[in-house]
Amino acid sequence: MLARSAIVRATALLELSQWVSASTLPAFADGVRDPDPLVRLGAAEGAQAVPPEPRLALLAPLLRDPVRAVRIEAARALVAVPASQWSVGERSAYADALVEWRAAQAVNADRPEAHVNLGALDAELGDRSAARAEYETALRIGPWFVPAYLNLADLLREEGRDDEGEKLLRRAIEIAPDSPDAQEALGLLLVRRQRLAPGVEALRRAAELAPANGRYAYAYAVSLHSTGETARAIAFLEGFRARRPGDRAVAALLDELRAEVGSR
Repeated sequence: MLARSAIVRATALLELSQWVSASTLPAFADGVRDPDPLVRLGAAEGAQAVPPEPRLALLAPLLRDPVRAVRIEAARALVAVPASQWSVGERSAYADALVEWRAAQAVNADRPEAHVNLGALDAELGDRSAARAEYETALRIGPWFVPAYLNLADLLREEGRDDEGEKLLRRAIEIAPDSPDAQEALGLLLVRRQRLAPGVEALRRAAELAPANGRYAYAYAVSLHSTGETARAIAFLEGFRARRPGDRAVAALLDELRAEVGSR
């Protein structure tokens, strides 16, 4: 019963990441102090959605948690926190936990997932060449592993190399045509490049493949609006909101589009 209760509390913290606000921060703080490591782990994962400054205040104690999995999850969650916000002691604990995190990935060095994880960390730390090397290693080990294509394409996007990125994304879709992440990434790339019709179609496909995911719904609706089909965007968002009334980002976009139409 106690184990089940810990799983429930940890899951609740993960779900709470979708509704982060000042009123929900105490729940994460309670999770960080929970005697069960599973709950502390859930707090570290869920708090990734908390803004950097309060995230550091919440998770810094977990960098010295007695459980290794909790320490390394906390370190991974704090990568995006600016260096200026750290104390000397926190920075030391963070560095130690990151070493542990990298070591944990090295155990699975024969798996593409480990190299994608390392590449994502390097990218967040600003080491683009190391990130690229990890993604390319992941593709050599597992040419079927779609996240490696997506992450490398995103790295290329940041370098203004969308021509190369598009080839990677199309290869990802060949491998996994039902991947909403791949469809969304291609759709966003095409829209950026002003190839609106195929871009909107790819975003529609992503939203269709994951009908409960607000991120895909939001991107598709914005693409419709950007092509002048605001009425369709509103109708689509209304349908999504009927199924997922708690999605605040979708609700805010819907209100914004309705107000825009009403002001015309």
